[in-house]
Amino acid sequence: MKRKFILASIIIFFLLTRIIKIVEIPPSVYWDEASIGYNAYSILKTGKDEWGEFLPLHFRAFGEFKLPAYIYTVVIFGTILGFNELAVRLPAVLYSLLSVVFFYLLIKRLFAREDLSIVSVLVLITSPWFLLFSRVGYEASAGLAFFLASLYFFAKGSSSLIYGLLFLILSFYSYNSFRIISLIMLPIIFVYAFFLVKKENWFKKLRLLLPMLFVVIVSLLPVLKLYYMDSGLVRLSDVGITKDATLLTVLALFLKNFLLHLDPKFLFLNGDSNLRSHIGTGGELLLVSAPFLAVGFFNLFKKFNLNSFIVLSLLVVSLIPASITKESPHALRAIGALPFFSLIIALGILKTIDFFKKKASAYIFLFALFLISFLFNFYFFINTYPKNSSLQWQYPYKILFTKYQPLFDLYDKVIITDKYAQPYIFALFYLRFDPESFRQNVEYNSYDKWGFSTVGRFNKYIFTSDISGKVNEVGDEKVLIISDREINTKKLPNTVNLLNNKPSLFIYE
Repeated sequence: MKRKFILASIIIFFLLTRIIKIVEIPPSVYWDEASIGYNAYSILKTGKDEWGEFLPLHFRAFGEFKLPAYIYTVVIFGTILGFNELAVRLPAVLYSLLSVVFFYLLIKRLFAREDLSIVSVLVLITSPWFLLFSRVGYEASAGLAFFLASLYFFAKGSSSLIYGLLFLILSFYSYNSFRIISLIMLPIIFVYAFFLVKKENWFKKLRLLLPMLFVVIVSLLPVLKLYYMDSGLVRLSDVGITKDATLLTVLALFLKNFLLHLDPKFLFLNGDSNLRSHIGTGGELLLVSAPFLAVGFFNLFKKFNLNSFIVLSLLVVSLIPASITKESPHALRAIGALPFFSLIIALGILKTIDFFKKKASAYIFLFALFLISFLFNFYFFINTYPKNSSLQWQYPYKILFTKYQPLFDLYDKVIITDKYAQPYIFALFYLRFDPESFRQNVEYNSYDKWGFSTVGRFNKYIFTSDISGKVNEVGDEKVLIISDREINTKKLPNTVNLLNNKPSLFIYE
């Protein structure tokens, strides 16, 4: 009964801190969230994505090919809630809750310790790293949930291997970091499965391994088509460290990037430099957890056993996706490592408590310390983070396409600055623009330096960095101009401000 009460309290605490103001904080959907929401809307309305592909397994989106798991989940939520910000973000809460559940089950399965399972979960849900990404409509939350589910079923043994494999494939089709992790793990899993069955029983081996092999081959076919027949490698080649680099340079960059994700500055002091991946206080993990991470690592190496090897191996593998790309350290791409950092911290906490005679008092003190630290970060996140990060979350486009939507109907053309990137997807998402009409009228620009495609115009909407040039093109038509800077023309009495009251968009006719 005590255990159930603790687990129920953890779940309630998690849900409360994730659902509170989920639409308002972060202050706007980011372009990825808007893209996920609109493609889900297009699938429900037409059965096709924004590019006209029927029920795709890879969504071209901006040219980076989003994976399907989260998008199809939003189709379900959008059907119930309407295609809005809540429908885009609520699945992240659900998937993150599943991550908490499977993480708890995995630790309990591996270590057979209730205390370690509970403390690990508490460390996970109180980390700023998890706080942000469990509230945002990113694919990574689905990938993490399926990845932890797969590890749990693999840990259960031969009777559950097929379930573990299926969940691993779901993570493979959820987020690109877990695609790389899955490819690394697949050969290890087959070796693991081979030795789970007694050597003399070859019939059982084949009955287990052949269906697994068939499932893997079938699941990889769409990926081979994407990379070798379509243009799926364009984006990867642009963000990867291998582009125009020698083998020695690649290895040096990989090692540097890998170590950056273990750097105390990233973990405890500064965090990710991008405010879309960091709440702006301290590091990705709570500062109070720093000494316990050190103690946890020390004890893993001191009492090295199979579990130590598994935990450290999973941590290393989970950091590989973020280490092979140019932007490092990168909290989102390294999200798979967070549970294992949390587990190691929990091991350090419990090892520290062992030194105290009054263990109950030590538990209460450390629990209060972590809770106060989390609540400080949460208060800042709710009250200050939106103002500091509204530009990074492309808040101006949200205001433009919600508050000023009625104004658009009064003009023949609407010219919008692309200063804050991909304004077209915000127009589609917030205006609920008809997918068929969009596909029939869209005009694309060439790919940018990051491998992203951009929309030049659709219907009456024109997106550009050259406002003056586009105004000259439209002639005598009545034009609404949304610029990121003041220009010499008649100005409507409207300015779109950031949440810190700095002007970001100026509206003219």
